[in-house]
Amino acid sequence: MNLNIKKISLKGHNSFYLRDGWLNKVFMQDDVEFLRNQIEASDILGVGSGMVKSIKYYLSAMGLVDLARKNSPASELFNAIKLYDIYLEHFFTKYILHYNLVSNADKATTWYTFYNYVNYDEVTKEEVLESIKATYKEALPNSTFSIRSLSDDIDTLIKLYTKKSEKKGTPEDNLESPLADLMLMEFDGKVIRKKTPQMGKLNEYVILYILLSELHKNNISSKNGWYNISLDEIVFAPDNIGKILNLNRIDVYEYIKKLTSRNDIELHETAGLDQLYIREGLTKENVFISYFEEINNV
Repeated sequence: MNLNIKKISLKGHNSFYLRDGWLNKVFMQDDVEFLRNQIEASDILGVGSGMVKSIKYYLSAMGLVDLARKNSPASELFNAIKLYDIYLEHFFTKYILHYNLVSNADKATTWYTFYNYVNYDEVTKEEVLESIKATYKEALPNSTFSIRSLSDDIDTLIKLYTKKSEKKGTPEDNLESPLADLMLMEFDGKVIRKKTPQMGKLNEYVILYILLSELHKNNISSKNGWYNISLDEIVFAPDNIGKILNLNRIDVYEYIKKLTSRNDIELHETAGLDQLYIREGLTKENVFISYFEEINNV
């Protein structure tokens, strides 16, 4: 198995799952420079220092802010969300944030591994832990890591993606994660269930955004003005839509067929080797903006 895990990063979230309203507060500021000052950030965001660290982690892991850059730490995606969906009201935006997070092997290693290499739709927490441990050992045989931290990662993953059934604790604890709205996971206290995106919530523009992101990330070269990728790779390759969105081949095919109504997407169907072609020049940034311009003009 070819495992794209170069290092193991655990508990970057500081044991906090992402809460509704956290990202909105950052988007509403004039810029993100305030995040460099822990005291100022705590005051502006209205949370403690531990949660500030967690917010900065999610901003980084989701590809929104890179504080290691001295100039323009906010990404193009950050600025696009701030312009078009500052309150994260659209499933489209939440799916993009989900993709960015769980495809980030370096900063969200456990969550990346869960979506890409835990190949069960129903699995206990204990089985997840054992499966991820085995994957880490295979990817990095000489690595050492804390089992307690890995277990905490799994607990945080569950809280990030599941709806709350009980209201207890502090008001901050009662807030759900914006990614829970996607309903990609259920947990009954013992068994974790990966869920397929609900009908009507997953737009084919999400599919196209992920496809273009993967082409860019993997440095795929175009030929005669077109990129091409096999349907099998879209379904089974790590980080692609089959894994990230828990879609089977039939589901993937249906979304791809919707995309072929565009003049920059073609599906060539041959015996056992279906190939998707995407015209050179189309970018994920174009797709994000096009989606919101299209729905705003309806």
